[in-house]
Amino acid sequence: AALAVYARRGVRRLHGWQARCLSLPGVLYGERSLVVQAPTSGGKGLVAEVLLFRRVVATGRLGILALPFVSLCAEKLALMEELLEGTSRTAKAYFGSKGDRLQPPGAEVGVAVCTFEKANALVNLLIEERRVEQIGMLVVDELHMITDQQRGHVLELLLTKLRYASSGYARLRFAGGQEADQGEAAAAAS
Repeated sequence: AALAVYARRGVRRLHGWQARCLSLPGVLYGERSLVVQAPTSGGKGLVAEVLLFRRVVATGRLGILALPFVSLCAEKLALMEELLEGTSRTAKAYFGSKGDRLQPPGAEVGVAVCTFEKANALVNLLIEERRVEQIGMLVVDELHMITDQQRGHVLELLLTKLRYASSGYARLRFAGGQEADQGEAAAAAS
């Protein structure tokens, strides 16, 4: 079904570098991270979309697609809805006025399409509700904006929180309902 969606959009085959990215050991199965740097309109988004779609469908966990602008969010929301059609999952908008009253995604939501700010707020909410482990993948488009004077700090906060939440020490703290001390965390990690 995903191939048909891309074929309708004029994508018939991957560029060699895209195929190589998707073929790197562990990348397709979420065991390794991937950072792609290529020229504008070079096809980075397609790699990210394939990985995000694959991860959501394979694991049933939430994918977050964080984008800098509402216009990009609207475009990617339409694509994610089309890709997820026929699965048990949907895409949900967390941008502009669509996410003003931030509600955590239900089990039917496969992809949360967000501006950086709404992605950060959504992660905060999931941490507060002790549901951060439901996040299976985060895709950040326009990562270079981390250096932006006005919005870069939000992106940095988002990435730092998720990095911390994925650490063994953080899992002990979040799961236990109380803070474990450093010694307990080290003993549990070994």
